[in-house]
Amino acid sequence: MQYEAKSIDPAAMALALQAPELTLVVPTLNERGNIEPFLELVGSVLEGIAWEVIFVDDDSRDGTAAAVRAVARRDPRVRCLQRIGRRGLSTACIEGVLASAAPYVAVMDADLQHDERLLPRMLATLKREPCDLVVGSRYVAGGGLGQWDKGRARISGLLAHPREVLTVIGLTMGGTVSFYTFTIYAQKFLVTTTGFSPATATAIAALSLVVFTLLQPVMGWLSDLVGRRAMLLAFGVLGTLLTVPLMKALGSATTPSGAFALIMTALLIVSAYTAVSAVVKAELFPTEIRALGVALPYAVAVALFGGTAEYIAYWLRAAAHEEWFYWYVTACTAVSLVVYYFTPDTRRHGKMPA
Repeated sequence: MQYEAKSIDPAAMALALQAPELTLVVPTLNERGNIEPFLELVGSVLEGIAWEVIFVDDDSRDGTAAAVRAVARRDPRVRCLQRIGRRGLSTACIEGVLASAAPYVAVMDADLQHDERLLPRMLATLKREPCDLVVGSRYVAGGGLGQWDKGRARISGLLAHPREVLTVIGLTMGGTVSFYTFTIYAQKFLVTTTGFSPATATAIAALSLVVFTLLQPVMGWLSDLVGRRAMLLAFGVLGTLLTVPLMKALGSATTPSGAFALIMTALLIVSAYTAVSAVVKAELFPTEIRALGVALPYAVAVALFGGTAEYIAYWLRAAAHEEWFYWYVTACTAVSLVVYYFTPDTRRHGKMPA
């Protein structure tokens, strides 16, 4: 191969015999074919710098470790750390860093996606500026996605915002369970638990949904006055405190008007979430990733929590533990309440242009 055919020139050999100034930690898993091209690229940009590469291999089946050792027998700058029975990118990086004695360490992928030409500039920045860390990113000025297709670019953009993705799931969890409980499941609950006829239960559910729909712009207007975060906190606190009492009262309601009043009380609370949740989630993401950033984690949360609410309710009812479902809804709402508490008001701190 190309790298094998070349010998290290005397100047490079002199640097190779020095203590390295820079260690490149490269986690690998089945990257045999990229080892020598990677070393070619790195060697071409680090001339004049005493460097070494530590390939941290998670016991690849394609012989990556053997390929690294073959090069290491000719080039003292190349080392192999083969891990048996241990896998994971973060721990591989940590073990590689701990195996280095160099004052500067860089972590790179072995798939040739990271631009090795930035290494000298990043090293110079560390030496010159009062900083401890320099990060190369595709999403800063001067960065780019190269030849990536649109699908991969979108997924990469989404993964660049893990906190926001988890926040959307946390924001949605309690709201979607409560919404499904007091809309979809409530109609069946009025029949199976409260004892109303299907026609009466349907009329109560239909009327409550009409009023619930009319509440949305009102609650949206209110959020403009008090803030999105205040609305979400109100839903979280009231939902956590009142879900169990409301469900118990609904189960023992004796008149359609009483049942309607209880459902509307619950939906009024839920409206504090539904009226603002979409815009809050949208304000978490920059424009270029907003649609996917909101849609994917929202869909996951609705499927996992909202879509299963009715099944969990029936399962617990069949097991003679119907009230446990009330506490399940309460617990989901309480989890969301914690998320609301730690989420700043996106109207003031969001990423949506004013």
